[in-house]
Amino acid sequence: MKVLSGATLNINGTLANNVILRGDRNDPAYDTIPKNWNSIKMEAGSALNMNYARLFGGTKGLEMKQTNATINNSFIHTFQEYGIYAIGSTITAKNLVMNNCGESAIGIFRGGTYNLTHCTIANYSDLLQSYNRNGIFATNEWKNESNQTEQGALILNVRNSIVYSDRDNSVFFEQTPGQLFNFVFENCLLKYSSQSEAGFLDTAPSVIQLVKNQNPLFVNYFTAQMNLRVKQNSPAIGKGSTAVAATVPTDIAGVSRTSNPTLGAYQYQ
Repeated sequence: MKVLSGATLNINGTLANNVILRGDRNDPAYDTIPKNWNSIKMEAGSALNMNYARLFGGTKGLEMKQTNATINNSFIHTFQEYGIYAIGSTITAKNLVMNNCGESAIGIFRGGTYNLTHCTIANYSDLLQSYNRNGIFATNEWKNESNQTEQGALILNVRNSIVYSDRDNSVFFEQTPGQLFNFVFENCLLKYSSQSEAGFLDTAPSVIQLVKNQNPLFVNYFTAQMNLRVKQNSPAIGKGSTAVAATVPTDIAGVSRTSNPTLGAYQYQ
């Protein structure tokens, strides 16, 4: 699917009836296999509004260049390369669940502005073992179709979220000297091995109330029966900022999170 400049793609499901975007092989075996289709390609100047959608089984999920996107209450999983591949885009995501993407669940290139709130960004995969499997990859640079390097300022805010993978580090930043690279991790559970791998200090002032390297204890992270709710002894329970939770007062399943908020897209109850 291609969305041209100036066009808007509206995907508007409900809690009871999610919009499903997948390959045309819908027998159960293909629920867990990537690369059955290419991507939803959003061209420069296009816009996306996505609510209660399930997107899975391709090469890239949302492929966006200078796109303005709002993503709520949605699942993006099982992509050969990236679940979200964004070039200089503006994305606001709330109650987003991601898993099982070869290169990275979210890949950010040539900067842009990204606000991720109460998101569960996981990356576990038996099938894609040879890939990087980041949760979030972000850089100021991007090589265009002519193999020329383009650069852009980056602003990334991740709040009350989980970013976790089966790699030692779930986040990888590549900052270009001289380019703005502002990021905030506020009240997040993050798998973080070292500054040299992640590209930033976990002691930076913009890293606030970090829950570091504690297994979130997902109910089931395997794609066939994926359930990225957390178990009753999860370190993510009660660790969210109530002020942040008030901006997303219900979780992806419609449960209130205004008190004792759980990190990620699901409120423990």
